[in-house]
Amino acid sequence: MRQQLVFAKTLAVLFALAALSQPAGAKSVRLQLRGYEGATVLTNFQALVKLNEGQFGFSYGDFAANDGSDLWFAGADGNAIPHEIDTWNPSGDSFVWVRVPELKGKDTAIFMHWGEARTAEQIAPGNVWKNYGDGKGGFAGVWHMNADKADEPDAAGNGLTGVRIGSDPTTLDQMVRTSDGVVGWARVNQNGSYENKGNSLKVSGYGAYIADASRFTVSGWFRETATTKLWYRLFGSPKWEVYKNDGLESKVLIANVIQVNGSVNIADPAPDAFDSSENFVDNWCHVAIVFDGTSCRFYGNGRLLGSWDGKTAVDGVADFFKIGNAPNTSYRGWYGKYDEVRMYDGVQSADRVKADYDTMKSPDTFVVHVPDTTMGSVTLQEDTDWTELGLVAFTAGAVVDLNGYNLAYAGFGGFGGAAMITNSVQGTVSRLTVKVSGTGNVNTGTAVGGDIRFVKEGSGTFTSAKALTYSGGTEVNAGTIQAPISTEAYDASFTPFGPGSITVRSNAVFNVQSTAAYANGVILAGGTIKGGVQNSSGLRPAVMLEGVTADSAIEHVAKGLEIGKAGIRTDICGHTIRVYIAADTFFRWKGDLEGVEGKIVATGDGYLNDEIHSRTVDLDVRSNVNLTGPSEVHDFRAANPDSAGAAGTMYGLNVYGVFTPVGDCWYGCILQDGATLDLSGREGVFSLSSSVAKLVAPGVTDEMNEVRRSVQLAAGTVTVKLAGRDDIKALAGNEEDNYILKWNAAYGRPAATDFVLDPATARKFTLRPDAEGLRLFIKKGLQIIVR
Repeated sequence: MRQQLVFAKTLAVLFALAALSQPAGAKSVRLQLRGYEGATVLTNFQALVKLNEGQFGFSYGDFAANDGSDLWFAGADGNAIPHEIDTWNPSGDSFVWVRVPELKGKDTAIFMHWGEARTAEQIAPGNVWKNYGDGKGGFAGVWHMNADKADEPDAAGNGLTGVRIGSDPTTLDQMVRTSDGVVGWARVNQNGSYENKGNSLKVSGYGAYIADASRFTVSGWFRETATTKLWYRLFGSPKWEVYKNDGLESKVLIANVIQVNGSVNIADPAPDAFDSSENFVDNWCHVAIVFDGTSCRFYGNGRLLGSWDGKTAVDGVADFFKIGNAPNTSYRGWYGKYDEVRMYDGVQSADRVKADYDTMKSPDTFVVHVPDTTMGSVTLQEDTDWTELGLVAFTAGAVVDLNGYNLAYAGFGGFGGAAMITNSVQGTVSRLTVKVSGTGNVNTGTAVGGDIRFVKEGSGTFTSAKALTYSGGTEVNAGTIQAPISTEAYDASFTPFGPGSITVRSNAVFNVQSTAAYANGVILAGGTIKGGVQNSSGLRPAVMLEGVTADSAIEHVAKGLEIGKAGIRTDICGHTIRVYIAADTFFRWKGDLEGVEGKIVATGDGYLNDEIHSRTVDLDVRSNVNLTGPSEVHDFRAANPDSAGAAGTMYGLNVYGVFTPVGDCWYGCILQDGATLDLSGREGVFSLSSSVAKLVAPGVTDEMNEVRRSVQLAAGTVTVKLAGRDDIKALAGNEEDNYILKWNAAYGRPAATDFVLDPATARKFTLRPDAEGLRLFIKKGLQIIVR
């Protein structure tokens, strides 16, 4: 076991030292070009490396520079090799071109390094697309199509700019970049009618970078957006000429593409058609045309589709070619998009054409990281970090004993067959830090138990597929942890993440995703609780919210969720919890907030069932709410203002406790029997009609508007609290206009509702309803003084 652990660490050290003078804090990974299927050795091959969070153990957060400028690559000998960042996107996929000195087969390896500023010897000289100092033997021009409404620069550095031209200058604005390219961006050539098919990129002077004008290769990716049955040109030049099969010499384009009934054929002369599934209209198609001095070969999606005799370098013609149009016409241009167009000095072999296609079509499988080693059972002898190794595979049934130490690991995926991760040393808590990035990784077979604290890092998702028993709690520092999707077999005893607390930090998510009850407390430290489903019996997941230590969120997007437990205090600590409740769902707050300070902001189209028994928590409610405890409600709005329903339908807020209106914004508030309308902080008359403007929406009648724009009164008794108001005596003494409350005009006096004053006010005042509202009077009568 000890030998295996030492071997793993030795590999990590060797990889880290593979390049000359690598900075001590840099990250490294060994990549293999497993996607190459050819038999020949390709020299100076441009491989596409696609990067995203978690791939190869890679993380944007490890970079010393936000623009990726500390990224560098080395060959098998450790020497730096050229690379070019095509697209850098720290929130998604990035694409980098790397010039591999020799591509010999599936075992060809390169090293990728990042994390610290590069030294001088780690900056490879030369351009990715050139083989020699004079530029010949490499690419005459490379166009990534990253420019938007501008001429396209030459990535090969030869200055062969693709200049936008067209028969109608106004159509040049059609030549925009689009994000759905094969590699990052692509360019739209043109749209519109047949008459305006004049747009193209014109490249002049390419002959200076071609050693032999009759030996070169052009290639590119094309995707059609028009569906008219016309002949489209992909490339064209007055210097290119071929012989047709009928023996008649005719100056033609490299490729005339005709689409007939959804299929794609190549004409002049016509090689075999693309496969029926390879439709330019629905797919990006790769084409490559190779001139070898005597013949022309046409490749489609990496396969040879046809060849014919031909010649090039026609004397006395201009030295230019066009991308997306004929050389001498303003029509029959390419209608659609193109990407990664190239002109290569020399003849590319069939293996090279296929490898070019494969590395761009499937970069995830062309350049891969292979697990570095396989281990059996192992016992740690010190704190261990395997993240540099990427994926460590374990034999089936292996046991990993943390032995009181801490383990960090990247790409957790069931630990490659390990049956158990445990900590055998009692009285210590080992930290198992798992970094999962990119797409979610699922633990399908590994048990985690003992005194272990599980720490989730990385932007990806970790899903527990079984009940784990580790006792040290869970930290979600980034990304998502989630329970399995609910089945009828789950019950209240199912605990996917052990009995300890689950701490969800900023930008991290705990996705409940099941009907399981989480009796272990959840601590929101800036993170989000998400999800919740109910089974056929109506069982909803319950999350015991232990405390809130920073502003946090609950994104309730399924059929049911309960937060907290009745009688158990949930401390918000003065922070704000934002709750989103999706339509047709029911969210119940059950935790006790007595004496707790903070704010709950509820939005969405579902219902928040409030069992809060505290006036110190401020509810900013823009959803449907059932209030069963005394709570203050600020800025209340209806959740379903556009819903069409029967006239008189009661929407929104059902108040059973204390309703303290603030301002003039409320919707559909319904004071139920036993509720209290707290007007002690207001002045003057309170109108049951909201000042909010009427709603204009399909199916919303004036009567429905009145329902939603008013405070309603159900049958029963409502207490009006006025104690502490300075204007009560003056208001009650003005018997001509002594209303404390005015009815909504659409309803008039609520005959089924009785009104009482709070005890402090009732000693001196009394209430009398009439047709207009609720009037306030000073009590009058004989005062008996007993001496």
